[in-house]
Amino acid sequence: MSQQNLNVLFIASEVEGLVKTGGLADVARALPHALSSQGNHVTVVVPYYRQIAEKHDAPVVLESELVIDDMQTIGYAVRELSLDGVRIWALDCYVYYYRPELYAENNEGYQDNAERFAFFSAASLDLVKKLNFRQMWCTVTTGIPV
Repeated sequence: MSQQNLNVLFIASEVEGLVKTGGLADVARALPHALSSQGNHVTVVVPYYRQIAEKHDAPVVLESELVIDDMQTIGYAVRELSLDGVRIWALDCYVYYYRPELYAENNEGYQDNAERFAFFSAASLDLVKKLNFRQMWCTVTTGIPV
């Protein structure tokens, strides 16, 4: 019996090796790597935080915008890099992710965290369509403290 390779998409708020605050980042690196090493085609979507941008000048593979409602759109770009042979799509939206810390400063969560990560989730699904990712399995692991 032959095994069919899967196209696997992970959507995670942090990935160890790029940016990390806790255990989610460890899983978001190890599991995609393990699945990739078994011959699966794995892509991870993560916000392109300032901390990532300062270390990785990743090329832009998509410039787009997310339509929020009839009156509002938010522009974003997708940057591509690789980690342990796994493709990473970093969602670049300066207004939401270019901040001193990932989720909070001075033990105070950013007031717009819910909005930031609702946008991240919606834009991740939007970019999947625009980059023609054919998914067979998708897991969303934002783990955001709101």
